[in-house]
Amino acid sequence: MKTTLETTLNHLMHHYGPLHWWPAENDIEMMLGAVLVQNTNWTNVEKALQNFNVPFEGQVILNLPLETLQTFIRPSGFYTRKSTTIHGLLLWYQQYDFDVKNLEGIDTPCIRNQLLSIKGIGKETADCILLYAFNRPVFVVDAYLKRILKSLGLFHTDNYDVIQQEMMDFFGHDVTLYQELHACIVEHGKQKTPIDAFDLVGIPNKVYLDVMNREPKFKEIHDTYGYVTRISHPDPYTGFVYTIIGQLLSAASAHAIFTRFIHRFPDVASVNQASLQQVMDLGLTHNKACAIKSLCEKVSGQEFSFEYINTLSDEHAIEALTKLKGLGRWSAIIILIHTYNRLNLTSYDDIALRKSVARILKIESVSKTQFDRYMARFEPYKSVASIFLWKLNKLKD
Repeated sequence: MKTTLETTLNHLMHHYGPLHWWPAENDIEMMLGAVLVQNTNWTNVEKALQNFNVPFEGQVILNLPLETLQTFIRPSGFYTRKSTTIHGLLLWYQQYDFDVKNLEGIDTPCIRNQLLSIKGIGKETADCILLYAFNRPVFVVDAYLKRILKSLGLFHTDNYDVIQQEMMDFFGHDVTLYQELHACIVEHGKQKTPIDAFDLVGIPNKVYLDVMNREPKFKEIHDTYGYVTRISHPDPYTGFVYTIIGQLLSAASAHAIFTRFIHRFPDVASVNQASLQQVMDLGLTHNKACAIKSLCEKVSGQEFSFEYINTLSDEHAIEALTKLKGLGRWSAIIILIHTYNRLNLTSYDDIALRKSVARILKIESVSKTQFDRYMARFEPYKSVASIFLWKLNKLKD
């Protein structure tokens, strides 16, 4: 674990350099940002913070009418709920005269419990406040970190507290290091352009080698073309959108439309603010536009959670995803492989995969029984085998 984890996180820190996060002028602005970033991206948080025409001072903001506060933070979405959370957070901080020095005599677990008692403050938000506003050595566990750990084959759990304790035991209690690590993890995770899957934060090398050595054709591909990768979208919003757009389209067409789409609609809130026709105008069919609109409405209405999928088994995750408008079993599997880095999935419905299996078996077409029998040899890493098969489909004989 130590070598793999250190290598990956050191690579991230070297790649992005010192980020000196969190972007805020003082503790009050930082705390507001920690609440506003829930269920949205930082671009919308910046828009909300720029709306404030009053100083970022606790008592000043606490004295604002709730309706005025909601107007300021509207770009971040969920502004009614978030305004209530901000009000509760500032009321709590008021007890300490909005001065971090007055917290110095209180231990970190006690402050954390106080923060968690505020409606709308979860573990991740509380720990961000502790780490960045109060400079307490608390490791923030977010979806990006969980995905990295899972991809590396580390920590077989999604339990926040277990992962946090493991990370703190591993890295020691270093506030500056925690801040830089979290900043790099977030920066890497929020990238909107596709990155190679199963590369820097992908499958463990031993798994890749294991799968490669089970099939002579895979080893031949690796020896000829090098490490085999597949595009990935670690941000769930972009992963879902890319999959919906890509249905029944060539990779080139899908990428072109997706690039236009993500530039115009960088997050869930921006889709919700647009009309169906505005979404379609980017080159989407009526059905695809409806599917994306429906997804974003469900996320905003808290009827669906991207993070919830991480808690489900493969089959239960597929079941949950296929209940969404416009997502069939093939789309669900593609999302689970390319966004959630599930390692043991494949799809007979994927034409490219069927063609490649038939090519290896040297038959004209492959039945589902033949396909399933062939893929069974790669348990529990059928996703990795699928990546080799997708690569094979692109190659000429």
